[in-house]
Amino acid sequence: MEYETEEKPGDLQMRLPDGQNASTAETRQRSFSLERQHKTGFAMTQFAIGAPFSAFNTYIIYQMQIVGYTIGNEPGQPRGSGCSLLATACEVPFGTNSFINYVSFNNYINAITYVSTGVLILALSGIGDRMGYKREQYVLLTIAYAALALPSAALTKVDSPTFAALAALYVVFNLFGFLAGNWGKYVVPYVMFSCYDDEKVEGHPEQPSGLAILPSEPLRATREVKGTKAAVWGSNALSIGQIAVLLLTIGISYVSASSAGLYVSTSAGVISIVITLAAWLLLPKAAPAPHARGSTNVFCTPFQTVLDLLRGISKYPQAFKLLVSYTIYADAALVFGGVTGSLYTLNVSRDIRIYTAYALVQPASALLAGMFCAWAYPAILRRRRPSSNSALKAVMLAALAVNLFVTVWCCIGISPRSRIGFKQPWEFYLWQAVQGFTGALINFSFTVLFAQLSPRGREIEYFGFQTVLSCATIWIPQIVNGPIVAATNITRLPAVVCAATLLGALGLAFWCDDTKGIRLIQEQQEESPLTD
Repeated sequence: MEYETEEKPGDLQMRLPDGQNASTAETRQRSFSLERQHKTGFAMTQFAIGAPFSAFNTYIIYQMQIVGYTIGNEPGQPRGSGCSLLATACEVPFGTNSFINYVSFNNYINAITYVSTGVLILALSGIGDRMGYKREQYVLLTIAYAALALPSAALTKVDSPTFAALAALYVVFNLFGFLAGNWGKYVVPYVMFSCYDDEKVEGHPEQPSGLAILPSEPLRATREVKGTKAAVWGSNALSIGQIAVLLLTIGISYVSASSAGLYVSTSAGVISIVITLAAWLLLPKAAPAPHARGSTNVFCTPFQTVLDLLRGISKYPQAFKLLVSYTIYADAALVFGGVTGSLYTLNVSRDIRIYTAYALVQPASALLAGMFCAWAYPAILRRRRPSSNSALKAVMLAALAVNLFVTVWCCIGISPRSRIGFKQPWEFYLWQAVQGFTGALINFSFTVLFAQLSPRGREIEYFGFQTVLSCATIWIPQIVNGPIVAATNITRLPAVVCAATLLGALGLAFWCDDTKGIRLIQEQQEESPLTD
């Protein structure tokens, strides 16, 4: 295969789309400059996403739990009598006249979020790929997402209307966060498979921002190094945004401990909007997907998208094995994070500064993982043999196994006689750090591998399908775990489900043959380069 062969020493010229030749050195210099510009824009928008995400999803959840415990009641106690700070079960308002366990309430609003997100992405992702202006779509969604954090500072009251407002804002904010994050997926594949032409092509509205697919693609390792570096830039910026917000909150908490997180959430929204606007022109433009012909029919496209994705399951089997594996991991990680977060506030501390220090661990670990990948991955990936699977797959398998071990560790705590199992403070910090590090490795590996296993130009649609699958399945453990926790008041029980599902994710990732999948994509492109 052409992508498995080294570039020949005699290939001193690159043929550009306009028919002009440029020296290899000049072309590579332009390529490096534009690639760095696009990675900078991507990093800025990821920072803009990370800041409000960290503030909002840390402190709105924190505030929601504090308000809920204040206006709720322990089982068997009068309505609204409040719950002890150390209570393992608290009933909070849900609906008009009903009260349910707070953990169940949290599961239900998450289920609403994921179902709504899945429907929207399935309806809009095909339109996003078929239309031009992917950059503008991404920017507008990110700004809308950040704007939803602005009302946070006003939600300081402790009453039922505020509790309902916090829950509603949480649902809508995360819905737009999913959309913005999914639309940003086009950047990493763009950098992986691109060389860059001059400004003439860059400015053409129907061209993919100077994108020129070379007749002979670079070695697979080169693409994976480029993709990993782009993913690391984005991930590190995301982590830095989260860390900056959490450190700022610690400082403000000395002035107003009760409302520091809410004030920072609003500030993060403002900063995010400004940075996203500044990054707009640095992001790459991308042409509509190759399979899009003529005008986009907004009414028919969602149905066509569903049909295309269903056909893709049999057409790209290796891609869908990896997709399902990652989806299972993402679902389990989300559920497990909710479990450990609730256990922390119940078993360690509810002090906002201590809680913030705990929340800092995960993004700090993800940042370290990004630094590790930037240093180690290029050396590791370039050593692969052309006929072998990528080292990224081995990294993903190892990281999944570690996450499986952590969930099993939590299950140990179900026994009342056990002294470990997320019962000691050191356990929360240690395993939070481990999960942050391995989670970043899984994200890098999946993004780069899946970009090579799925058809090009359809990043929003295919990466969006992962989100759709996740939203279609994650409500199941949320709904199942809700009644179980409500009936037993054992908040660790969802960890058992997480352990079982992570075992399935590990098996599917092992089953995926990424080399075979990449060869299939290459063969299809050679046969029909303008179709999927």
